[in-house]
Amino acid sequence: MADVHALDKYQLPKLDVLPAPERYDKLLDVIEKADEEGAIAPLPEAQEFVHSEDLLESRVLTIRTRLYLMGYLGRDNKSSKIDAKLREAILNFQAEAGLKQDSWVGRKTWTALQELVSFEHPSNLEKWFNNDGVSPVLVRAAKLRLFVLGFLPSKQSKDESKLKEALKKFSLVSGILNLHHEPVASDLSLKTLKVLFDQDKIVNALADMSESFTVRLPNDISKKEAVMTVKRFIICCAKVELWLLGHQIPLDGKANFEIPGRLNCNSLDYPLYHALYTFWREQGQSRNYAEKHSEKITGYFFKTLQDIQSEGENIDDPNLSDKIYQELVKKSNKEITSQVWSHIKSLGSRIWDGIKRVWRWMKSLFSKIIKKVSTWAINTARLVYQYAVNAFPIVKKLAKITASTFSVLFNRTFPDSDIKHLVISRDLDFDYNLYLNPARDPKKVLQILEKFSRQTSLFNKGAHILAFLLRTLIYLIKNVAAAGGWFGLILAIVKIYPDLKKLDDILDEKEAFLAVA
Repeated sequence: MADVHALDKYQLPKLDVLPAPERYDKLLDVIEKADEEGAIAPLPEAQEFVHSEDLLESRVLTIRTRLYLMGYLGRDNKSSKIDAKLREAILNFQAEAGLKQDSWVGRKTWTALQELVSFEHPSNLEKWFNNDGVSPVLVRAAKLRLFVLGFLPSKQSKDESKLKEALKKFSLVSGILNLHHEPVASDLSLKTLKVLFDQDKIVNALADMSESFTVRLPNDISKKEAVMTVKRFIICCAKVELWLLGHQIPLDGKANFEIPGRLNCNSLDYPLYHALYTFWREQGQSRNYAEKHSEKITGYFFKTLQDIQSEGENIDDPNLSDKIYQELVKKSNKEITSQVWSHIKSLGSRIWDGIKRVWRWMKSLFSKIIKKVSTWAINTARLVYQYAVNAFPIVKKLAKITASTFSVLFNRTFPDSDIKHLVISRDLDFDYNLYLNPARDPKKVLQILEKFSRQTSLFNKGAHILAFLLRTLIYLIKNVAAAGGWFGLILAIVKIYPDLKKLDDILDEKEAFLAVA
């Protein structure tokens, strides 16, 4: 019998059978436990805050994979354990990146890995340059890009002549395809690397070309060599985009593109063809159309990506959150709901890749009402988990503020009262009375009133949202498959994300905590 996944070991309490006041106490317990066990929370800033490394599985797998791709690990053993070799790799990365060397991936180290390894993150490349030139970590990241795009024979080639040749080919392709309005030098300058790392700009440049990528080749180079180099680059760019959208595509820098004799063949043998076929079906195209346009990469493929990008540029996250929730709680979607939860537990590092692309993809897909495709559950899982990770800190903050303010407001006398200036007290009917000292200081009185007003306002907002969260959670536990454990809390947070987002936009976190200090 297979071991129970760590995320399935916890079952939510039956909140509906508890008296109303106890429901809120139990809800706060659930939120605190989710935080303590890392079920939703981001990677802790230090190891002493980790209670169960298993529950940090996706983060650890991501860290391991990215350090392997950057050459700090000899191999990726797919382990979610933080072992000695991984700690050493983290330490070496931090040293080359100029970060605090503590062998732990906190917020700054995580962000650095995202910027350098993600193929869509808007990297701030300037910070990786100093008086000595380009940082070693940026050189590693550049090598990885050059490999994936088909210019370098290995991820982290130590042969400097190979790197120079790869940069020369990238410069050539950049000129042929007009990736930049000025010639790109074949070096590791900031200007060159900005073009290399700007995947969106590359897609836009390819989208603006003709359907068959007709180009004018330079006279001083072999036509055959130039055509092969450009072709490999275009296919590798397509593979990167499909990979970011959740398809099982190897980012191996190869341009082999085999077409199966029949559609129902093993997708592992023809990953690019099957990814393209699924992509076109997701865009609402017929089976015949998808089959025809999956036999080669055309300019129209990149034009479609560009259209999706434009359509999803100004995504209203809260509205999309509600749509995703509604889709998952439909009675007909119980199977999909279980699949999404399974993917959240199994995607590992992939759950953090290509999120910007997936936002756009999801918005485009909703308008086409085509959901029975292979990437639907995968990408929905990625979005649902991202919502939960982004919203959970707000939930924790609200729970803390509401619980603390509750105890403050239920005191017979407001704790910040000052008999020399103003005393605020309540009677048994919760009517509040104000007692002013004739010798009061108006400024002190105003400070006490502002503190009291802030706390009552925060309590009102927090209690309202926690009540909404509680009702949603009770409904999910009773009616939705796979919602009895942590996935129920994740889904409930996705549902209330619009309200959480609005509240977080108007509350300053520092001020909110000062209100309950």
